Amino acid sequence: YQAYCYKTEVEFFRTLRYQCTSSKSGCMMGQMYWQTNDIWPGASWSSMDWKGRYKMSQYYSKRFYDKIIVAGFNNKSSSSYDFWIIN
Repeated sequence: YQAYCYKTEVEFFRTLRYQCTSSKSGCMMGQMYWQTNDIWPGASWSSMDWKGRYKMSQYYSKRFYDKIIVAGFNNKSSSSYDFWIIN
């Protein structure tokens, strides 16, 4: 779930770049996750373990930070799905 949560958050914030107008602020280029590595063994939100091995979220981050991605979100106000092509 950790990798999917990061993916959803980053993709959502990357879509906000294209939704800004002069009356609506908050343009963003994405979201960075904070904790990259662990300093000792244990459960955490890091994307690399204490030996430097990738966890699932590190593999996901290569995809959701790609130059061009396609992201889909459930739009509850219109009962449909919105798809974004983001670069």
